[in-house]
Amino acid sequence: MGLGYSIKIVGADELQKKLSDGKFTKDPLSDTIKKVTLTLERFVKMATPVDTGRLRSSIKSQVAPFKGIVGTNVEYAPFVEYGSTFAAQGKTLSGRHVEGDGDARVFGEGYFAYGLRQLYEKVPELLKELGHAIEVKWGK
Repeated sequence: MGLGYSIKIVGADELQKKLSDGKFTKDPLSDTIKKVTLTLERFVKMATPVDTGRLRSSIKSQVAPFKGIVGTNVEYAPFVEYGSTFAAQGKTLSGRHVEGDGDARVFGEGYFAYGLRQLYEKVPELLKELGHAIEVKWGK
């Protein structure tokens, strides 16, 4: 016989029942998904370079059950995000975003990549808020 461990979680049946109906997690999770989506939209908009304002104003978010989407339908958005190569002129333009007060354009990283990086740094705080919201709801 090899080595074995046995763990019994007291109250596991009650916990599973409470979690399966979703009433303790659904609302806090939906609220957190909405908050994450709107936070990403804000970060991306703040990082979007502005010439005419069309690209920045086109960035929209949608929240659906268990998912959030942030995007734009402006046709030149991928060129700002990823850059492009102008073959006829032999020039390469890298992706870019804006930092700070909006005057400093930073090349090499697009506005969505920058926004996602900013969001990633905020994830521990958002998860902590989600855990707290579930605990508050659980206590009711």
